Amino acid sequence: MDWHRVKTLLLALLIVANGYLAYKMYETERDRDYISDSYVQQAADSLKSRGIFISADNIPQKRPVEPIVIMTGAGDEYASFVNKLAGENEVSVSVTDAGKVYSFADNTFTVFNDGSFEYAVSDSGENEGVSRRRAQSLTKTFVEISGLSSADFKITQSKESENGFTFTVQRYKNKLPIEGYTTEVEIAGKKVARARGKLLTGRVSSEIATDFSNSVNVLFAIASALGEEEMQVKTMTLTYVAGENFPEIAFTPMYVIETDEYNFKYDLSTGQIIE
Repeated sequence: MDWHRVKTLLLALLIVANGYLAYKMYETERDRDYISDSYVQQAADSLKSRGIFISADNIPQKRPVEPIVIMTGAGDEYASFVNKLAGENEVSVSVTDAGKVYSFADNTFTVFNDGSFEYAVSDSGENEGVSRRRAQSLTKTFVEISGLSSADFKITQSKESENGFTFTVQRYKNKLPIEGYTTEVEIAGKKVARARGKLLTGRVSSEIATDFSNSVNVLFAIASALGEEEMQVKTMTLTYVAGENFPEIAFTPMYVIETDEYNFKYDLSTGQIIE
């Protein structure tokens, strides 16, 4: 008997068996985290009879598992951000009705009472040209100075101006976009000239794990709430929506639903429709 050949055959069979087991484990894991293509298609067909028209491609298949997140201390994060921007320059602080104003090297950084901010540089070098690639790199560096990692934000839009570029930065948490947390960063010359928006959320105070409904169940719940009203759904996006009690804020996963006539939210924690 050719033992070398037998060993080679057994090794090949073992590799195939391990590959099959790995695939089945992946398939099981995906079934747990995602609803199937066939289920989504059946749901889209059934929803038509309930007055909701949506393409199966627009129904999110990933099951929502993101927790409600309570954040606090955004003011402290902004103060740290200012100190990093100021470097060795002295920082003075004043408090106004609108919020807290930090000043350094003739630059101002205002943190407003609602958690938004505005940063203005006195001398931005506006007469100097800058490439889009360089401007985008400067934008990323500016955001990362705040303490955020590349997983915490995405540049979603860019616009060219006479002196440079303006980039829109979308904030993320647990891989979900946070509604309303966008920042416009203007690059003029070879530095950040201005920035304004909402960027920092604070530290995680607590997380509340909840067994949320999947997108299909949400759509049927909406159909029941609407009664005989018909709706053409264009997009359905899982998003974190922030509360209004700054500086301690609850970020709740919600589906933001865009229709052909209006937009609304579905709060996964309460089952409420928010217009």
